[in-house]
Amino acid sequence: MIGLMFPPRSIDEPLDGDEPNVLVYPLYVDEVLRGFELECWKSGKGILMGAASERDDHRSVTDIAGRVDGLALMPSGYNDTLPLSMLAKTIPLVMVGVGDEKLPAAYLQCDNASGMRQIVDHLVEVHHINDMAFVGGVNGGACARGTDADDVVSRYDAFKKCLEERGLDSSDALLDDSFATSDEYMVGLCEAIGSGRLPQALVCGTDQTAFGVIRLLEEAGVRVPDDVIVTGFDGILAGRLMEPQLTTVRQPMEDMGREAARMLLSRNGEPWEKAERRVLPVRLIVRGSCGCNQKI
Repeated sequence: MIGLMFPPRSIDEPLDGDEPNVLVYPLYVDEVLRGFELECWKSGKGILMGAASERDDHRSVTDIAGRVDGLALMPSGYNDTLPLSMLAKTIPLVMVGVGDEKLPAAYLQCDNASGMRQIVDHLVEVHHINDMAFVGGVNGGACARGTDADDVVSRYDAFKKCLEERGLDSSDALLDDSFATSDEYMVGLCEAIGSGRLPQALVCGTDQTAFGVIRLLEEAGVRVPDDVIVTGFDGILAGRLMEPQLTTVRQPMEDMGREAARMLLSRNGEPWEKAERRVLPVRLIVRGSCGCNQKI
């Protein structure tokens, strides 16, 4: 049996009548969980899943770890508070969506650099954009930044590098740190709207960030994509259902879950002796939020 730990999920998200809200389900974590479950089912192996109930919920993690032959952990700002160094010595660990290779474990991520390069190339070469900025949590504390922190930081770094390689100004590349506290959420974007300093395109660190950006722009009377282009990253279902549909980079989220399960099963309960990294490819999906008006 192998285990999977994921970050706490809200149980009081709003519903649209009797239907789930696609802005909160299914998300990145849900698709990865599905892939993990499918691979375990295919292999005839049992699976034990759990979620930490609070920041220092060591008991939930150690309880599951003591009953399985391997453990996959979804990204969480709270992972650094857990006794992972001890666990990595006793069972194999797979860290999903984590970039900092601190432990003798497997690290599984999508190709953030390639995805960001595809976005920037598309904006420059197809839409002739030379003024763009990033929206996403880069500077917040580890727990405040949320579950996508490592991926978002990696995407922002790649974004700046792409601008610099094209000779574009990267000094103001970060427009808004969207993992700020709720009282300060989207302050940078609001200030840019109010002062008329919006760039031609807003490149968001995640699809969920892009949804918040588009909603804020609409409330301010700013049209997407006519007045400003908005892109996301992840490729969750909601981006396909909104109007305009969201241009984004699609992660192979189900494949990530399957790969995490395969990596654990291949170890037969033996911990890794050193860090091992796997990177899965991504692809750009162009839709209406950049002006391409392709419905995919």
